[in-house]
Amino acid sequence: MWGLFTAYEGPTYLGYELDNIGLTLLQREKVLALVKLAVGEATHNIICGIEGAVSLGGSQQSYKLIDETGNELTGELGELLYKKLENSAYMNQG
Repeated sequence: MWGLFTAYEGPTYLGYELDNIGLTLLQREKVLALVKLAVGEATHNIICGIEGAVSLGGSQQSYKLIDETGNELTGELGELLYKKLENSAYMNQG
């Protein structure tokens, strides 16, 4: 079952722990879907916080985000990430 959740250098600690708690394949898939959902939501909240759309830790500030060529990305990252999450299979379940 190592192949279901591996990192570039091999199995992850999460995959190892999932292997050791005795989940069925269906249960493991559901747990992994929830983990992906939680990570996606947390990432979206962090990106929105960096862009100033929401507060992080009770403080709301705006930052100007630019890429390596100086193009401003502010305002685009949260929207792009949301679209990607919305189109992902785990966001459309339930």
